[in-house]
Amino acid sequence: MYHQYSWTKFSSVIFVDIPVGTGFSFAKDSASADEVGDMSSSLQVYDFLTKTVPLVAHLISKGINAGKQPLLNLKGYPVGNPFTGEKVDMNPHGMGLISDGLLKVYSSFIRYAMS
Repeated sequence: MYHQYSWTKFSSVIFVDIPVGTGFSFAKDSASADEVGDMSSSLQVYDFLTKTVPLVAHLISKGINAGKQPLLNLKGYPVGNPFTGEKVDMNPHGMGLISDGLLKVYSSFIRYAMS
């Protein structure tokens, strides 16, 4: 859905901050934040990604097929961690995940990191 003042121009992205206390995530009380651990965080993100994300994509898809407005331009929903796999991580441009402009920026960061 086009929005004149949106900070995105061609797509929307949702980032999930896990565990609590990273990125923009927070806990209502310090006791909840203190209970964070690898297993707890892993189970929470697994539960969220395997249930919520496919459900939302399915509901959007049903709305598109039914002609509901506003018409959302859903192309898919990639789910993965920062290291998805060598084929994907080393060729996101060829898979259509990033634009030509983003490839140029990405490549300059790679060259800088390797030097």
